Amino acid sequence: MLLNVNVLLSPRSIGQPALIFFENMGWLKRSQDALTGEEFRSLVLIIALGGTNFIGYFLIMFHLARTEVPIMLKEYVSDLANKKAETDPSRYFDFTKFYSVFLVLFFNITLVIIHLFNAEPLWFGYLALFLLVNVPHTLMATRAAIVVPSGGMKQAQWIFCVLFDVLIASPTFRNYVFWVLCLMAGFFESQFFTLILLDIMTISTTLHGILKSITQPGLSLVLVFYLFLVTVIIYAAFGFSYFPGYFAIPATDDDDADDATKECATVLQCFYFIFYTQMAGEAGFLADTLRVPNPDSDGYFSRIIYDSVFFIWVG
Repeated sequence: MLLNVNVLLSPRSIGQPALIFFENMGWLKRSQDALTGEEFRSLVLIIALGGTNFIGYFLIMFHLARTEVPIMLKEYVSDLANKKAETDPSRYFDFTKFYSVFLVLFFNITLVIIHLFNAEPLWFGYLALFLLVNVPHTLMATRAAIVVPSGGMKQAQWIFCVLFDVLIASPTFRNYVFWVLCLMAGFFESQFFTLILLDIMTISTTLHGILKSITQPGLSLVLVFYLFLVTVIIYAAFGFSYFPGYFAIPATDDDDADDATKECATVLQCFYFIFYTQMAGEAGFLADTLRVPNPDSDGYFSRIIYDSVFFIWVG
């Protein structure tokens, strides 16, 4: 907490504490202006408090590795022996778990190809899609497929299962590994220090209950969010076709526009605009998204139906 209070009060000029500290000590040469006395004191506090937190969290992680991890390994070996006795050798590795992996991979590759054919490439977005969706999904499917390590890759499978269960499936040890990594990143970009405040979730039993109330009906929440996305896509498509002049998208400095707004160039732009304004504004009301129509215009009653159905369905 004290570390992040100092981060909140510190100026932008010390946003990279470790690099700036090394430069001030003469260990690193960078084109950085000299710090004032106040900035240097704030920098020293960040380094000191960050280092203290890092040592504390690292010691806790080390303690868990020495105590809880051996217990988890014993439980895994015991559970493995039971599965080996109960499972037919032909089902030690369940290949059916990879069906969803190939399906998701095919979907994402197709999505990338469609985007490449219709817009400028977003290589960072493609990489993020792969790292955030395909890699975790593949790891979980691989762990689910390995019922009992066997075959020529038996040792590798056993190591993978142990690392997965310890670093990913075990919340306590996983969380402290994450906090240590956040603290390491915070020395290079101080905003990562703020993630340590989430540690309250591993301490408070009240927050545990609140999180369970969110994660247990997780599939239902995902389906509701999917329905909202579908609704926005439908409204973006119909709005782009029938009410293109009503979308009040703010014009950028690069746009040669006489006023401060412009129309959608694609359905995707309309989708982004409706999605953002509905998430950031008052959901169910299109007043912040589309211009108010003139009662004497031809499409006035169509807009009434368009807005009313959105209000009833989303609002």
